[in-house]
Amino acid sequence: MRNLMALLMACSPEDLARIAGRWDVDLPRASKAERAAVLGREMLRDASAHRLWENLSDAARMTFFAFTERPEQRLSEMGHARDGAALLECLESGVLWAFEESERAGGIPSLTLPPVPDPTLVIPPELCRLADRLLADLERGDTSGLPLDESLSRLGTGELENLAAYWGLAAEPGSYTRDELVDSLLNHMSGASTERVAREAPETARKVYEALLAADGRALTRDLGETLGVEGSELRDAVADLEERLLALETYAGGWLLYAPLGPAHAVPGRSAGVAPTPTDPPPRHFPSPVWAPAWDLINVLRALDLHDVPAEPDGGLPTAFTTRFDAALVTRPTDPAANLRFLHGAARTIGLAETRDGAAKPTQRVHAWTESPIEKQTRRLLEHWVDNGAPGETDNLAGAPGFRPDAETLRSGRLGVLEHLSHCEPEMWYDVSDFLQLIQERNPFILRPQNRLVRDLGSAGARKAIEGWKGVEGVWLGGLLSGVLPWLHVTERTAEPEEVFRTTADGAWLAGRTPRPPVAPAAPRIAISAEGRLRVTAPDGRLLWAVAGFARPARAGGRPVYLVDRRSVARARSAGITAETMVALFRKHAENGVPPKLVEQIREWGREPHRITMHPALLVECETEAGADELMVSPIVRGHHPRRLDTTSVLLTLPHENMDEELKTLIRRLTRSGLFA
Repeated sequence: MRNLMALLMACSPEDLARIAGRWDVDLPRASKAERAAVLGREMLRDASAHRLWENLSDAARMTFFAFTERPEQRLSEMGHARDGAALLECLESGVLWAFEESERAGGIPSLTLPPVPDPTLVIPPELCRLADRLLADLERGDTSGLPLDESLSRLGTGELENLAAYWGLAAEPGSYTRDELVDSLLNHMSGASTERVAREAPETARKVYEALLAADGRALTRDLGETLGVEGSELRDAVADLEERLLALETYAGGWLLYAPLGPAHAVPGRSAGVAPTPTDPPPRHFPSPVWAPAWDLINVLRALDLHDVPAEPDGGLPTAFTTRFDAALVTRPTDPAANLRFLHGAARTIGLAETRDGAAKPTQRVHAWTESPIEKQTRRLLEHWVDNGAPGETDNLAGAPGFRPDAETLRSGRLGVLEHLSHCEPEMWYDVSDFLQLIQERNPFILRPQNRLVRDLGSAGARKAIEGWKGVEGVWLGGLLSGVLPWLHVTERTAEPEEVFRTTADGAWLAGRTPRPPVAPAAPRIAISAEGRLRVTAPDGRLLWAVAGFARPARAGGRPVYLVDRRSVARARSAGITAETMVALFRKHAENGVPPKLVEQIREWGREPHRITMHPALLVECETEAGADELMVSPIVRGHHPRRLDTTSVLLTLPHENMDEELKTLIRRLTRSGLFA
């Protein structure tokens, strides 16, 4: 028995047009294969079956349903259903197909009764299942209240696999049984957000879906078409796209009704139907993350690449000397600055802002245009880069996890799942980390290791054991995101207390899809500058930050990110062609409370000393081994002394002019306590 698509492909263009007329389908002006594909898709929709039912005569309806239990019969076996006009109507509709006995193995099917004594009549298996659903709908009446599980059970196995792909389930063809597909989809769709599935639908389908949600999830198809100005085949194509994704279903209930089977409350874009963990009390101490820190960090790193020839490593990464030297370029306070710098450099290369030229890492021409865009857009690009590519060291604990394969799509789906769960949390409300992890374990335990892979690779017993070890695998991964990547991307904030809690920031609520638009940045950029030359950009403006980072050195003061304007900054600006008067004019234009006169005079004095050399006291540390030097370079104890690697075992630390002896004693005491110095 041939399937419907094979039969349509064997038809002539005239036959396709005749069938399309019966099913009320407008075929595109395209190739025969594309016309057959459009017609086949329309014929397999439940709503199309209802329309055909309305257009058929009573005799043709009886003939159509006579094949429900026996999809293949000879003409002589039809008995009372043998009606010439009814048969011709069914044949012209493409419901029935006639075969001569000699041609059944490979001949051309016919849409008319062939001139043989007793031809065989066949209904394709897909239309047979469609007829069964149509009978059930007619017995039930209004099907607009069809539950989700019954909607899923009406789909074929191939349709279920396509639906799983739409909803982000890693369903490899043949790896699930039909019942497993239905169960997995039911569990996933009842708690997942529809935002991504709707976003990936064609534009017209998205408009119809949004209008349907605005109508509380139930509306006449004709009314939606009139509201949107969409009619005819374009509207039917949009409805068909929504039905393929199971975002909406069409039924006849006193008129053609479109409804959302998941429910309008569930389907609001950006929100899913799950529940958030219970909020907890605010922590006793909290240190807010810097505003827009990831974008600021990337601008600083790009500026560092622009001012220094940094040799590129063969793998496209950054040398250790760079990550140590430019640790201060990070506005944030990460636990692993080197990993964050590697992430920023990788993001810059992926976005097209950095490249390797003449053996050195350099920014591209796109950098200046990128810095002119709003910083909230820049941060969004960094978040998208993390979703698609991850961060260094993010999945280290997953390497040996049973049943885990580090393919990009699984990890990407897992990161998107985390953002969907975060979208349940109210912005600025504090939540316990353990409660949040417990909620994800209960609702989505297969966030990183799909169930079908666990069973296939480990067997049932091994899969159960892997799930029992969820906290040591997925739990550790999620904990790392909540303590590292997500706070650094300013999606969440954490505390330094042992009883760790977190909250979604206002920016993170937008990035996670909770709020419809990003926070509004201040209308004009501002600079706060002290008489000591400590400068802080108080408004998120990429162009201003890029200009300041072009000469001022990033540092921290009192735990806050600042830029230092000193003799070294003026010399750096001079090497880039920026005069002292240009610096003063920039400060006067953007300073909140004016520029201190003493600082203006100092900048001008430094600008008149282009060849002055300053001696700085320093401490040369000779380590016993190369590993010891590596440990010293990354130690937070020496971070403020600007460590510089001279060779494999020698490290140079700068000391201040004032209180040099006291500073040296303090440094030696801290190194001794840490075990680095004996």
